[in-house]
Amino acid sequence: MSFAPGDEPVPTPFGRIARHGLSEAVAVATAFGDRRTDFRAAICRFEDDLFGAFPAGHRLMDYDSAATMLREVFAACDRPPPRLALVDGFDDPKVGGYADVANHRIAIERGFLYRFLVLHEAAHLLVPEDRRHGPAFTFILQLLYRSFIDVPEHAIRHFLCRHGLPAFTGFPAIEDASGVGEMQGKGGWEAEILGSLPVIYLEPGRVPQLSGGVRSTGLQRRFARRK
Repeated sequence: MSFAPGDEPVPTPFGRIARHGLSEAVAVATAFGDRRTDFRAAICRFEDDLFGAFPAGHRLMDYDSAATMLREVFAACDRPPPRLALVDGFDDPKVGGYADVANHRIAIERGFLYRFLVLHEAAHLLVPEDRRHGPAFTFILQLLYRSFIDVPEHAIRHFLCRHGLPAFTGFPAIEDASGVGEMQGKGGWEAEILGSLPVIYLEPGRVPQLSGGVRSTGLQRRFARRK
C-alpha cells in the first residue's frame, strides 16, 4: 500500500516498539518486573478504574471493526492475525473472553465485544508465556490501550501504580521522550504524576534475553459483566 506524501499513518506506541523489536522490549519489562505474583484480580480492578476515566475502552465494537483492529495489532509485529469468534457463552459466567493460544483464536461472548476486552485477549496471544498477567502481559496491554484507545502514557502509569501492577511502559528514546507528545492537549491530569514515576533507560547491549516460557492451550480472562 502506498501513501501520498504527508498521508502516512502516525506510528502508535505499540507500532514503534514492535518496529524496534517486541521480544527485546518484553525481555526488559520482564527482567525488571515481578514474575511470581498472579496479578489477575489486580488487572481487573485496574481496567475497571482506567476505563471509568477513559470510557472509550468500554464501548462495544461491531465484528468487522474488531477484526480490523486485530489485523492492525498483529501486522505491526509481522504476525498473522488470530481468528475472532463470537460464542454463546462460557461455562464460567464470569468469563467474557478467551484467548485460545494453541489455535491462535480469540473467542468473545456475543454482546460483549468491548474494545478493551478484544485488546486484552490479543495481549494474551502476543505473550502467552505470562499466564499470571505479570510484567510481560502488562507491558503489552498498556501499549495496546495507549495505541488503540488513546489512553495517555502518564494516565496508564498512574493507574498501574495505583493497583500495584508492573508499571514499565517503554523506552523514551523510542517513544518520543516517554510519551510526552501524547500528553499535549490532554487535560485533567496532574503533572506530578508523570514526574513521580520512574523511567528506565537501557543501552541496546544491556537488554537481557527473554527466557523461554510454557505455552498454554488457552488463557481465560475473568470479566465482570456490565449492563
